[in-house]
Amino acid sequence: MLGSASGHTVRVDVVGEPEDNGGWTGLEVSADGFGDGELILHWGVGKQSPTEWALPTDTQAKTTPAATRVPGACQTIFPSEDEQGCRKIKAEIKADEGVKGFQFCLHRKPNDWLKDGKTNFIVDLAKSQGSKA
Repeated sequence: MLGSASGHTVRVDVVGEPEDNGGWTGLEVSADGFGDGELILHWGVGKQSPTEWALPTDTQAKTTPAATRVPGACQTIFPSEDEQGCRKIKAEIKADEGVKGFQFCLHRKPNDWLKDGKTNFIVDLAKSQGSKA
């Protein structure tokens, strides 16, 4: 689990290792307790360091459902809740394309942002390798 606040939980699990997926690291971002309203994964990648925020190229990162590019970020809308009340997005990151981190926050329009305290959620890809769920 990465964070929890006000009955909400955010979690990232490694669901695919690069050696098993053509160099792509699979991450599953789960959001619990957010209900049915629109919930957006607002994200970027770290190229120089895991904590940097940059736009990825299509060969560096992708999500399912597909992301939309907005000024300075990518955004992916979470699908509806599953039977357990959880909403999930699969992110795939290609570390051998120069990506060191995956950084995100959750957004509900107009101005509701969920972060890890005062900072964005950060996944250091070097530390996540070998931790497949």
